Amino acid sequence: QESEAAQLNEEWCTLALKRLKEASPLALKVSLRSIREGRYQTLDECLVREYRMSINGISKPFYHDFCEGVRARLVDKDLAPKVFYFAGCTIVFFFSVQSF
Repeated sequence: QESEAAQLNEEWCTLALKRLKEASPLALKVSLRSIREGRYQTLDECLVREYRMSINGISKPFYHDFCEGVRARLVDKDLAPKVFYFAGCTIVFFFSVQSF
């Protein structure tokens, strides 16, 4: 919980929350699903899943979020992505997450 992390006043919690708020909503959902699935997989299965997620993340139709994140962090270094595809959406479509 965010409020619980704030009460701990731990630097790593604060930094982790900050980074999560900067991330693409789709990337957060995909990462959460990956963590949940990875708990029950072998290392080989996890590496295959991570590779597939990486390839899908830079492929159409999801490449916009990746490119915008790279621009904001590495190119302009303004740390302010202009628009993520799912920005402001409270629901990231199930089929979008499943395609990873």
